Amino acid sequence: MAKWYGQALDGDRVKALRQERSLSQIELALLAGTTQATISEIERGKRRVQYRTTRALASALGVEPRDLLQRS
Repeated sequence: MAKWYGQALDGDRVKALRQERSLSQIELALLAGTTQATISEIERGKRRVQYRTTRALASALGVEPRDLLQRS
């Protein structure tokens, strides 16, 4: 079941940034203080996240939070 609350992130962008930095989903999860399952769901567009998670992911990937948001 999808989690449809919070911010929608661009899963393809998150995945591309993660791969550019040679990080596994587990490594990114540890850096961002979340789980591998959450990273997987974000990358597949199955989960929205709270702003604090967006900030943590952005920090772990070295980008601004707005760079991870899904664009309409």
